[in-house]
Amino acid sequence: MSDELIHLLQLFFYIVSPIVSFSAVFIAYLAMSKQSQPNILVYYRPNVDEQSKIDLVIENTGSSAATELKFSEKLPIGYWGIDKSDGSGDDILTEGLPVLASGQKYIFDGGQFGGLKEKLRDGLKLSVSYKYKNPFGIIRKKSSDIVLAVDHLKHLPTKFSANRAIVKALIGKAETTTLNLIEKHLSSIAKTINQK
Repeated sequence: MSDELIHLLQLFFYIVSPIVSFSAVFIAYLAMSKQSQPNILVYYRPNVDEQSKIDLVIENTGSSAATELKFSEKLPIGYWGIDKSDGSGDDILTEGLPVLASGQKYIFDGGQFGGLKEKLRDGLKLSVSYKYKNPFGIIRKKSSDIVLAVDHLKHLPTKFSANRAIVKALIGKAETTTLNLIEKHLSSIAKTINQK
């Protein structure tokens, strides 16, 4: 190998090596930065206890806290009515939320399908803006666009879940559950035995 070729390869190495190192550091920073961001979700879901009810959920699935959350539109809750609205409802969080920690969620009584559908129509478009700290402790701002809709819940069952039915039966709120009927029959049998 000639000296000229060796010098050319050294020069190439001195130029390429810092570029490769800088690229590796930059990619590592991007990955770390992406992992340290909050991920704010706002959506409607079926209530786990009473199937005709719908919850509004505000949740941070990211790995860091979001602060000073602001919503571009008020969030609809309490809009009741299974087939059509009964005229109730409220719009909340006009001032936003002060903080939403990683893994934290707020759950509100959203209402029922008919009431929410009349309020939301084809979906409510809004944005949520918030602040968070990047891996170097610098405060950053971010905004996400969201569409709130309930069309995916159209065929939601309108009955109590099994867990809720058992709880209602045990506290005596439901008169015609199997547990209530068993209790009445056992009581009747006990009376008959005690009379003999």
